[in-house]
Amino acid sequence: MVFDMARWEPVREVLLMDGVALPERLPFVDSHDRSTVDTLLGSTVDLHIQSGKLLGKNVFSNAPEGERAWQKTKEGHLTSNSIGYQVESKTDIEPGKTKVIKGRTFTADKNMPLRVSTKWRVVENSAVIIGADNGAVNRELDNRQANKKCESIYSWRTKMNYEKWLQDRGIDIETLNAEQRSALEADFKAFVAAKDPPKPEAKPDAEPAGQRDADILDNEADRIVERAKAKQRIQDEAVKSELDRQKAIRELAGKDIPTEVVDECIESRKSVSECQGIFLKILQSSRSAIGIPAIQIRESTHEKEDYEAALLLRAGFEELVVKEYGEKRAEKADRIKDLCLHDLCMRSLILDGKYIPVGRDEMIRTAFSTVTLPYILGAVANKAALAGYRDAPATWRKWCSIGSVSDFKTNTRVRMTDAGELGEVNNAGEVPHGGASEEAEQFAIATYAKQFAITRQNIINDDLGAFTKTPQTMGRKAGLLVSKLAYTHLLANGTMGDGAALFVAAGHVNLNTSSALTSATLSACIQAFRQQTDSDGQPIDVEPAFLLIPPELETTAKQILQSDSVITTTLGTEGTAVTFPNANIFKGSMEPIVETRLSNSNYTGYSATSWYVTGRPTDVDTIEVAFLNGNQNPTVERFEADPGTMGIIYRVYLDCGVKALDWRGMQKNNA
Repeated sequence: MVFDMARWEPVREVLLMDGVALPERLPFVDSHDRSTVDTLLGSTVDLHIQSGKLLGKNVFSNAPEGERAWQKTKEGHLTSNSIGYQVESKTDIEPGKTKVIKGRTFTADKNMPLRVSTKWRVVENSAVIIGADNGAVNRELDNRQANKKCESIYSWRTKMNYEKWLQDRGIDIETLNAEQRSALEADFKAFVAAKDPPKPEAKPDAEPAGQRDADILDNEADRIVERAKAKQRIQDEAVKSELDRQKAIRELAGKDIPTEVVDECIESRKSVSECQGIFLKILQSSRSAIGIPAIQIRESTHEKEDYEAALLLRAGFEELVVKEYGEKRAEKADRIKDLCLHDLCMRSLILDGKYIPVGRDEMIRTAFSTVTLPYILGAVANKAALAGYRDAPATWRKWCSIGSVSDFKTNTRVRMTDAGELGEVNNAGEVPHGGASEEAEQFAIATYAKQFAITRQNIINDDLGAFTKTPQTMGRKAGLLVSKLAYTHLLANGTMGDGAALFVAAGHVNLNTSSALTSATLSACIQAFRQQTDSDGQPIDVEPAFLLIPPELETTAKQILQSDSVITTTLGTEGTAVTFPNANIFKGSMEPIVETRLSNSNYTGYSATSWYVTGRPTDVDTIEVAFLNGNQNPTVERFEADPGTMGIIYRVYLDCGVKALDWRGMQKNNA
């Protein structure tokens, strides 16, 4: 007997073994609990059909949960199995009706439907305390002696054939359901196994051996049939009792108790009296305070994410909504995007299953104490902050490397450089030894933060900008902060690990003076860049990739890097100047990066005429921008407000730091 979810009633089920799909291996779990890997006891393998039975071998894991189950199995306490399966094709037979399926006749009980599953798939096997029926039990793998015993029992009399034995006594095997058939077969085998073959006695007045056996079997058959009928009556009574229990619980709940609570009580097999106590507590806890009228709405067709998307749509983040939530949710949110913040408070109370006070102030105050409202507002603020952060210009990302640190302590970046070339291997096969030199830079990151509040006044005024524009602006500020840190470090020309400044002509050979931006000075800078060597004197072999310039040099840089030709002037035969176009060899050779901070007077070391050439961060270390645990995005989090604040407090913070790691990938040019 199983519970049919589609019919919402118990049915009897027959699984036809010729329609089962068997995998090579099944998960072997504890009591059908598939919610966690901790309940996995091992695997069931060697699945096959034999004499109309599904057999397999349970292999227990050596993990603690598998060992515990195996110990209980060895001790004989854990004996039963139960499979989990999926029905792919079935035929339903209504109570009292008969159908022929695959050449077999099936008749449903008069009080219960019958489901014949003709195609089904096994998905898991479980160790359980009570199995599906008497046949769903563990058997020893090595049962050769048991087989021999059974063979000797069945060989002493051919007429003991099980099906013939039933037919001789008026029992039609086709009218028996699976449980009756299994019970009769098990009892019959147990009866036969308990008897030794009768020995004929030579007394002339003794009863014939055949007659004596027939009498014994007749009596035993009557006993088995009575036991089967008694078992059927018990099952019928259990089904009726279960249906009565479910009906009583649903009538007790009425319309005041949520459906999910009622279903949970039924599935956990709680008694009617237990449910009465549970329902009473729910009703008591859901009552409004005395003297405060309230409205209760128990159902909602929208989820938290719908309201998040709706508020972001209302704030103008259409592309963000489609990207983050998908087109279907965006379409659903579009229908409620005109929702005001006052209505959002009411919907938050609905989602939390709370009563809605009639007064506006009381409703807003109650909504602030829910889980849903702070969650929705925080999610919207976080996405708005992230959008602002990503929209902020970040030219540093092109030429700076990005790193990760695990804490706020001083971090060390070590760069190993091989000393010397590969040596030739002589005839003896001896490989020469090499060495390595080490260069290191140290730095630490810091936290940068700011907070904002969403107050009762914001809700009453329907001030959407309080939790969209404000965090968006903060996110943009966070993005601009990283740019500020990167270019402040570049312009400061700080000291490196070798004791010299980042840009210095002697030693680092990366500072060029009297070099206003022209084709000639760019050519000289590129030459100096290419001639940079590692600590062992070998070329670094890095291509110059970016021309970093202030806005004042943008036009000049584009003329040099993007023009098809340049005008060349020379003296003619008569001593007069002659001009003619020449191919621009610098076209497309580097990408210009215009950065306003390079010439901003608020930055130490600013200049409207200085310019830089850098390599790609994937080819050479330049300046690293490091983030805590690699999190490049600002974080928006809620924290408890003081009693004097009527609202919710959020803070935006970012953990980052900046340090130059190598001077070889950069050239600075001063006019």
